[in-house]
Amino acid sequence: MNWLNCIQIYKDGKILEDVIQANPRRDSMFLAFKTYCAVIRHKPQFSVWYDTETDECIGMDTNWENYTSKKSCFISNKSRFKKDNRWNSNYVLNYYGKTFGTDLAGNDEILYLNLPQIKQYSNSKILIVGAGPSAATIDWSAEDYDFVFSCNHFFQFDKLSNVDVSFVTSTEEVDKSATANAFHEYMNNNSTIICFDDRMQESQKKEFKIIKERYPDRCMYLHTRFRAKNGSCAKLLVIATLFGAKEIHVVGMDGMVKSDQLGDVSPHVFQPGKRWQGTVNYHMEKQHYVVLWDYLLNDIGRNVKYQNLGEGLSTNLVTDISKKMFPLEKA
Repeated sequence: MNWLNCIQIYKDGKILEDVIQANPRRDSMFLAFKTYCAVIRHKPQFSVWYDTETDECIGMDTNWENYTSKKSCFISNKSRFKKDNRWNSNYVLNYYGKTFGTDLAGNDEILYLNLPQIKQYSNSKILIVGAGPSAATIDWSAEDYDFVFSCNHFFQFDKLSNVDVSFVTSTEEVDKSATANAFHEYMNNNSTIICFDDRMQESQKKEFKIIKERYPDRCMYLHTRFRAKNGSCAKLLVIATLFGAKEIHVVGMDGMVKSDQLGDVSPHVFQPGKRWQGTVNYHMEKQHYVVLWDYLLNDIGRNVKYQNLGEGLSTNLVTDISKKMFPLEKA
């Protein structure tokens, strides 16, 4: 199995000896695997992938507790997520509970405010619309889905202006203050649930009160064990899966290409002219997509049907995975 130049070398508790021995870089593979096991300090529970471009191993066993938060895709292992790690349920309740409430639901993958509307997503067909270029170039219709999910500056995107987006995650980069007219105009004209899923600067926590006062029955927070650095769409895929959707399509989840550098103008369709920022580079984003789809297809989303509507576009990083594992069906 080869996804984005990452070769699966460990699966179901066993090293894939035939795969490694057949590769001229077998010595580097064994060394990288040994280093990976030293980092996690136990026999891998999940698949391990060898990145042929960076000469290192990646997988679902690394997390913030045994590695670095920058490179790991998870806060902790499953058993420690709710109670036994620094970022547990108490951490979430202390941060959000006073404003939004403390009726917490969830499991060893997700914690969220127990909003009654969340139940409607079970067994549904969901479209996730991200800000990548495929959201603008691919022909899609919200009418083909039970619900539409999106994120951040979704309300600035023309193709969503007349769509009642059901669920959105919002970070501190979005102005939700009392004077944020475009945001509040959209919210007032639709039934959108707004969800906070990350910490905000203390100066911006005042927006919590504004949101709670204006949209008391459709604001919430959540906290996922999955914390990769490949954007909001990736996390929305995890959220929709954990909410129980039976079929999930995604458009606008495209990613970086090898030539992209931090500071370059990105093809962002929600915020044209926005530049690549943060600490993510092509190789890290690629690795996090490999771990994401391993997590979805082989762990939490085994019974979910996925479709990558941007498949085949030159800017669509996930194409290499989706073509092999869940090829786009013709209309």
